[in-house]
Amino acid sequence: MDEKKALGLLGIVRKAGKLADGAFLSERSLKAGRSMLILVSEDCTDRTLKEFTGMCESRHVPLIRHFDMDTLGHAIGKSERSVISIEDKGLSEKLIGFLSD
Repeated sequence: MDEKKALGLLGIVRKAGKLADGAFLSERSLKAGRSMLILVSEDCTDRTLKEFTGMCESRHVPLIRHFDMDTLGHAIGKSERSVISIEDKGLSEKLIGFLSD
């Protein structure tokens, strides 16, 4: 697991314009079929986790629960974020690789 590389990659994804951040924009991305990966913070609410788990399962989009809200927000140059949607297949696969092991 390489958390440092994963956080750096989130910044690259943001700069590439392939990221939707926050619950509202991430849900919109997921429902529009643009989301390739949903990243949910470890300290999000139970309701948020339940909603995104259900949406991801029904759309066959992987969901990873990692980092806290402050770390996720900081990685993309914003305030706290509980949910981030990655909208690029290659970058999402690379992020999954960094966070698995």
